[in-house]
Amino acid sequence: MKRPSGFRTDVGLSYARIEHIAGRVRKWLGIDGAYPVPGLKVFEGLYRYEVVVGDRRYKLDCGVAELPSGCEARTRYDRGADRIVVELTPDTYSDLELADGVRARNTLFHEIGHVTLHPALLVRMSEIPHAKAALMRESQEPYPFYYDTEWQANALAAAVLMPARELAKIDDSGSALDTRTIRKRFRVSELAAGIRLQNFEKRRCDLLGG
Repeated sequence: MKRPSGFRTDVGLSYARIEHIAGRVRKWLGIDGAYPVPGLKVFEGLYRYEVVVGDRRYKLDCGVAELPSGCEARTRYDRGADRIVVELTPDTYSDLELADGVRARNTLFHEIGHVTLHPALLVRMSEIPHAKAALMRESQEPYPFYYDTEWQANALAAAVLMPARELAKIDDSGSALDTRTIRKRFRVSELAAGIRLQNFEKRRCDLLGG
């Protein structure tokens, strides 16, 4: 049986709730109405933004760093600088820089998912270490996916890159709403488009707030 791949958060989130948050994230980052979403512009502009944890505001920053093998990006709280930093590997950054790449943009917005959904956890732990998560999960009590940090970040990335309201517009226009159309419109991978389409078809009313 498939198990959650991250940490249990304090707050469970539904697809509908994440869709609502994604709309706010798009407005917050100034990318509402931009399709496909501009990855490099968002990444290099992160220093302009901040998140709130309790009664404190934490500035964001970005960086490029060599990371452990198999890790394309990470988000961490830098205690010395008192900032939450999103870091990409040189290869991921190059993909974002040279082609605004499909995989790189998804990776970036997955990390932005952690920034916006899990800032308190980041400040408390400094980092959400995926490699250690596998070891810790063995001693954790089972919990639903909607409490999982990785599941939530993946759902947020999909909702930002492929908003439900835009999928509905395509569908309502009479055009074919299929994986090929979603890939071309939002410049995402076939896998991401297929998963998003499946979720949209199952949960259209909830995702659109109806």
